[in-house]
Amino acid sequence: MTVLGMRLEHGCPGHDVPLGHSLKRRLRSLEMPIYGISLEKDRPRVDIWASDGAEMRHCSLQVGALAIRINPQTTKKNAAMLQEQQCIALIKSCTTLSQLQGVHSSSIPDPCSTILSNVLIQIYGRLGSVEQARRVFDTMHSRDSFSWNVMLVAYSRNGHLEYAKAVFDANPRPDFVSWTSIVSTYSSRGMLQDARNLFDKMPQRNLVSWNAMLAAYAKEGHVTETKNLFHNMPLQNLISWTIVLSVLSQALLLEEAEKIYLAMPERDAVSTTVMLEANAQHGHFGKVNTIFDDMAIHDLVSWNALLSAYAKYGSNPLHQCKEVFYKMPCWNLVSWNAMLLAFAGTDLKAAKNWFDNEMSEPGTRDLISWNILMSAFAKHGLVDEASEVFSQMPVCDQVSWNSLLSAFAQNGRLPEAKQAFHEKMPAWDSISWTIMLYAYAASGNVEEAKVLFDKMPLKSLISTNLLLFVYAQARYDEQARKFLDESAAEHSLASWTMVLSAYALNSQLRDAQDLFERMPEKDTVAWTSILAANATSGQMHRAKRLFDAMPELDLVAWTVMLEMHAQNSDPEGVLDLSRQMLIHGILPDNTAFTCMLFGCSHGGDVAAGRSSFHSMAIDFHLEGGRRDYGCMIDLLGRAGHLEDAIDLVETMPYPARVDDWICLLGSCRRIRDARRATRAASRAVELDRAAAPYILLANTFS
Repeated sequence: MTVLGMRLEHGCPGHDVPLGHSLKRRLRSLEMPIYGISLEKDRPRVDIWASDGAEMRHCSLQVGALAIRINPQTTKKNAAMLQEQQCIALIKSCTTLSQLQGVHSSSIPDPCSTILSNVLIQIYGRLGSVEQARRVFDTMHSRDSFSWNVMLVAYSRNGHLEYAKAVFDANPRPDFVSWTSIVSTYSSRGMLQDARNLFDKMPQRNLVSWNAMLAAYAKEGHVTETKNLFHNMPLQNLISWTIVLSVLSQALLLEEAEKIYLAMPERDAVSTTVMLEANAQHGHFGKVNTIFDDMAIHDLVSWNALLSAYAKYGSNPLHQCKEVFYKMPCWNLVSWNAMLLAFAGTDLKAAKNWFDNEMSEPGTRDLISWNILMSAFAKHGLVDEASEVFSQMPVCDQVSWNSLLSAFAQNGRLPEAKQAFHEKMPAWDSISWTIMLYAYAASGNVEEAKVLFDKMPLKSLISTNLLLFVYAQARYDEQARKFLDESAAEHSLASWTMVLSAYALNSQLRDAQDLFERMPEKDTVAWTSILAANATSGQMHRAKRLFDAMPELDLVAWTVMLEMHAQNSDPEGVLDLSRQMLIHGILPDNTAFTCMLFGCSHGGDVAAGRSSFHSMAIDFHLEGGRRDYGCMIDLLGRAGHLEDAIDLVETMPYPARVDDWICLLGSCRRIRDARRATRAASRAVELDRAAAPYILLANTFS
């Protein structure tokens, strides 16, 4: 039998009381967790408090004199200590606010000790009731440093920044925990400058406070600031090194990440996994396997890290994951979910079959499995299928609800998103609010987006920037400027860039140029946005000057220039830029390859086109899209390679559309190939009985 986590086989904790077998049987007959036992030497009885989680019950059991032997040295102080420990355990056992309120009102003495008050504040804050936490705090007769810190954390945890700061300011003796907590509070809101100002004011700093500030920069993706702070630290530990390694990995700075990894005085499974995933993101799976082979221990954690790397970043994730999966000595839920993720990214039907058949045994699926499957359907726009999976889930968490809400929002189903958010969801977190804000933004409901934003209990940098983007995209220029100046994120580079990007998308070149000049600082995204604004407005010479002036050129900037030349029918410019991009070591993506193929098509360079098309899959492990196949069909047809073009239409991994055959028909007409024109026209008519094929075919023989 367990009382307060202690066994009652040999006696009651704090007392020398062997319990008789009859008493043990009577205690077990309560069939409820027992939280307190009071033994009195003057009376042959035991007072017992038990709880079923909803209410506290008290009963007294009469026992024979031989069943109890009280140690005469037991003191009132020991009894009081025992009662306090019982109360603490009871408070910490509460998992809902109603449970805690019931325990507080019925079982906790009033007034209570500082220790009990601190625990009450802590658990009230954890369960979301800062009002009741504050009432306990205000009624305390004496407070210690822990009292101030748990009250600060309660406000911080529930998004009340101003109250958290007020508690910090009122604290007569803030310690390391106080300073670190308030720094973390500001950084979690994206207010890094305020967090840094507080950090710089700290009278003393320890390794925990340094790591807190380091993690704050890393979380927001500030690579330079993270590196600078790391090098200024008087002492680093494994956590410090791993934070820097992670931010470099997330920024895809593999070379720098490798230098940090090799310089680490010690490594653990976390740092090794970060490095493994960093190489996987770049497709360096030879290095991934080397890192795995060099691990001191190949336990289930390391095997799962390798499996997850292939699932997320593998060139042929399903095949590669199967190879790893069936080599593993054993599997757990992480393993099964990694395989499901690999299936979901490749073949949704196969993913559903794997989920239904292979993951049907106990211990092979959990809530995460259901969320992976639902998110996969939602990602591919299959909202009804995602909803069906959601309806079959045995239990849902916040991730499940947010995934369903995201499925509606991302696929333009605003009414269903509103119904789910306002009527069905049991609770909202910051992600829920942001998804709903996006739903209004994507549908152009500017006013409703602003109303929702004003109701948000915790406004993050993401939500602030999203509303800025809504204003700018809807051409609410005055509101965007005003909001930019008044928002808490006015000094955020991301906020300025968000408005600039909206102007660029709307081809508001003058507004974009004015804002770009006003920006206090500019990063690669800002430069690329103003470059795109000029490129899409046909300002080729100005775009070229901006491109040449950019301090750093990334793939997006090169792709903007490629698209500009392609849209302005400049195949030579496309091909020249393609060669320069490869010389500079920039690896092209699908969009860049589409522009290259377009340039080859309009330039009539069949050899370069074939080379680029095959290079996509062989050298860069990219899967050609429909537009890529369309460019190749057009290129082959223009060059007179009609049979090759027809073969490509018939063998490509996408169903042929009428446009593909009409494109070929046009090529046949240009070289007056009546036989192939008839074949192309026949296939086009099967798909669409419109008049265009007949007209082109008639022109072939005219």
